[in-house]
Amino acid sequence: MTAIFFDRRPPIGEKPPIMAKKPGTNPKGEFAFFNVVYEDDSQRSNRRVPAELLGGLDGDEPARGFIMEQDREIGEKAGRPALAIKSISRVGAKKK
Repeated sequence: MTAIFFDRRPPIGEKPPIMAKKPGTNPKGEFAFFNVVYEDDSQRSNRRVPAELLGGLDGDEPARGFIMEQDREIGEKAGRPALAIKSISRVGAKKK
């Protein structure tokens, strides 16, 4: 008689497969979202900025530099110059 083993564990030294996450299980507060208005009055909503860049004495000002860098990279890939940012505002923040 032959014994058959169905061991589903990965061999030693290999990582197990990554399982899909349930919706809504991503860590909260990892990113802050901003609405960006450009000089031509076009708008992009929900631009993601890592939360670790924000806060402190500068507040949300580092978000502008991060978004400008993203726009520059996107513009290079698209073959067109990045638009100048007119204003940024945090999504969900109260207007002053």
